[in-house]
Amino acid sequence: MRKVRKNTTTRQVIHVADEGLTELFYFNHLKKLLGYRYSISPRLFDNI
Repeated sequence: MRKVRKNTTTRQVIHVADEGLTELFYFNHLKKLLGYRYSISPRLFDNI
């Protein structure tokens, strides 16, 4: 008899290469405006 596996959710990761703080503000604004659920890691942004 086959074992039943529990469904696990996967986490998608998207990395954005940018030039500065403008993109950080842009993605923060989109998150608030449209209610997206994602986290922004400032270590990916320049000079933070």
